[in-house]
Amino acid sequence: MEINYITKIACLRQVITMNGGNKINLNKTLVIITLIALAATALSGCTETSDEEQTTVTIKGSSTVLPIAETCAEEYMAANPNVQITVSGGGSSVGVKSVANGEVDIGDASRAAKASDVENIAGVELSDLVEHVVAYDGIAVVVSPNVYENGVTALTMDQVYKIYTGEIDNWNDLGGPDLEIFVNDRASTSGTRATFVELIVSDSGEALEDFEDDGGTLAIDNVNQENANVVSQISGNQNAIGYVGLGYIDQDTCPAVSVDGSVPSMGTVKDGSYPISRSLYMYTLGEPTGLVKEFLDYVKSEEGQEIVEEEDFVPIL
Repeated sequence: MEINYITKIACLRQVITMNGGNKINLNKTLVIITLIALAATALSGCTETSDEEQTTVTIKGSSTVLPIAETCAEEYMAANPNVQITVSGGGSSVGVKSVANGEVDIGDASRAAKASDVENIAGVELSDLVEHVVAYDGIAVVVSPNVYENGVTALTMDQVYKIYTGEIDNWNDLGGPDLEIFVNDRASTSGTRATFVELIVSDSGEALEDFEDDGGTLAIDNVNQENANVVSQISGNQNAIGYVGLGYIDQDTCPAVSVDGSVPSMGTVKDGSYPISRSLYMYTLGEPTGLVKEFLDYVKSEEGQEIVEEEDFVPIL
């Protein structure tokens, strides 16, 4: 670009000289042209800087938040073809740790970040993480269609507690078929599990979390990494119980039971009547800027929250 402007100035000098232009007018003209050239060069520099702005966003974490993140990413990229957003699961713990150590831009979590998430990451404290609530969710207690169809359509919080601690081990004790209860749990990295064991409380006031802290071992038959794995276990067995996010309920293959008289749904989560409810988060290391902020703003916008609702979660708006 600079060579073209110099060439033009030289040519203009020659033209003006050939036409008898005086020295003063020539110099004034050259000064004006030079200023224009410098301004154009500066603007060109600004354009180059813009081209170097962030065009990729990386997201990892909770399998519960995964469908929200994936669909929002797809829609955002469709509207912004120059942007690339990659989304993967792994669990809430993985998401929080990954954003804290700088591996990703956004960490998805279905529970609040904890000090233990960052304790082995040098130079990072829990207060350095910024939480962004992107949706609300209920954790549905689900049973095999065979169990549901044979009478177990409602449980109390205390009954769920006793199933998971092993005090109740046959569906017949709950008005269902004479089958041993096959208990499904989630991996220790799961935010859904962390919320479940915190919120499931016995009539005596002890949470599953307290039971484990006191040295108890839950009566678990199978541990699942993702919500989808729980759905597969529930639909593929005659005697199973488990828990999933609202978006994974299917009353034909993975039916949800009521808990303490309340059926899990967007309405009961929103009005607070369903007892196993939580917030869903996207975390950043420090306040987000640039493209990361723009994407988070999109997720929390009316358009993004329509996606949240379409994915069977409860919008924040």
